[in-house]
Amino acid sequence: MKKLLLIVIALLVVGGGTAFALNHFHIVKLPKLSFAGSSPTTFTKGNSTLVTEAGITSNLQGTSHFIQMTVGFTVMDKALTKMGGKPGSNSGSGDAALDDEIDTNIILLSRQTPYADVTSSGGIQHFRQELQVLLTQIFGKGQVGTVYLPSVLTQ
Repeated sequence: MKKLLLIVIALLVVGGGTAFALNHFHIVKLPKLSFAGSSPTTFTKGNSTLVTEAGITSNLQGTSHFIQMTVGFTVMDKALTKMGGKPGSNSGSGDAALDDEIDTNIILLSRQTPYADVTSSGGIQHFRQELQVLLTQIFGKGQVGTVYLPSVLTQ
């Protein structure tokens, strides 16, 4: 039994080492893994803007609890311009109507979210993911980068 185990381990080590050597020395090039039909978008200071929506206050699902937050997110400049915003703006998106649309949708999402969901373990992380989906619906797939919640207060 021990001999069989040693043989299996030796084959795995030799096989892994051979695959590494073939790929490393470009004898055989292994394909890179990628997501089907997508290319990663790189958000840089030159092609994206950090938008901050501050002072959003909303009831959570039900009437006895509320959430007050600041939401920050990166968005590609082309998508922001297409929606009427101004890249590099010092407050919000640079367009009052777009800021209203973003804030209204965040408030609607908050009103559908129970207090227990926000305050449970991983609740804020899940809420951030829901905000990511909401902002992607506004700006388009691949146009919204990281969503930040620099300040959150629930009661």
